[in-house]
Amino acid sequence: MTRVIWIIGVFFILDWGTKRWMDTHLAMYQLTQVIPGWLSLDLIHNTGASFGLLSGDTNLLIRINFSMILVIIYLYNRFRLNSRLAQIGFSLLISGALGNLIDRLYFGYVVDFISFYHFPVIFNIADVEICGGFLLLLSLYLTKRILITKVNPFE
Repeated sequence: MTRVIWIIGVFFILDWGTKRWMDTHLAMYQLTQVIPGWLSLDLIHNTGASFGLLSGDTNLLIRINFSMILVIIYLYNRFRLNSRLAQIGFSLLISGALGNLIDRLYFGYVVDFISFYHFPVIFNIADVEICGGFLLLLSLYLTKRILITKVNPFE
């Protein structure tokens, strides 16, 4: 469990640090090309979820975000995972969700800044962590590379 807490901390700081740096060094809606024709930085303050869903309904998004963190922690504690990759996957999910939750609680919006040309959304490191953690856990489960054993709740 200690390893998981460290991983969560490292990825949370990576997300938090990039958001704060981008928020202080980029102008809103000013496109800054990183790799011309492929990747740019475009600072926005996102009051919604992905693709603008629930835009402006910060309280509902906070409740959903907090609930998802509790579900992820419950699932992590409910099963014994014999894989470090599975621990990393859960850590990525928690750190990403926590990063976006704290933004919503503190600012009322999430700082997004990563923009790929021909991709319809602007996102942040927390979003990458959430997607990466989910895909990692899904691939480990589908390839049966992790052993999931139910924990007896009376132990």
